[in-house]
Amino acid sequence: MWLAGELYTSKVVSEDTGGAFALAEAITPPEGGPPPHVHHREDEAFYVLEGELEFMTEDGTIRAGAGSFVHVPKGTLHTYKNVGMTSARYR
Repeated sequence: MWLAGELYTSKVVSEDTGGAFALAEAITPPEGGPPPHVHHREDEAFYVLEGELEFMTEDGTIRAGAGSFVHVPKGTLHTYKNVGMTSARYR
């Protein structure tokens, strides 16, 4: 599914886990990423597989390359941007 310029592929949907979590893989082109937003019902976690993303939250900015894990608690205003020269891939 394409959403906000990113390609998302569902790996596990919430129905498969009794509503505990869902897992998707995303590909974000250079300079791509969503507008700032808040998830009110769930935490969001990112494991970067390829590329480099810059995450922005109320607490500041974090650069995350391949192998990095970023956790965003529910209720936190956040966004991210692909700051690399190639597409970033993450789960």
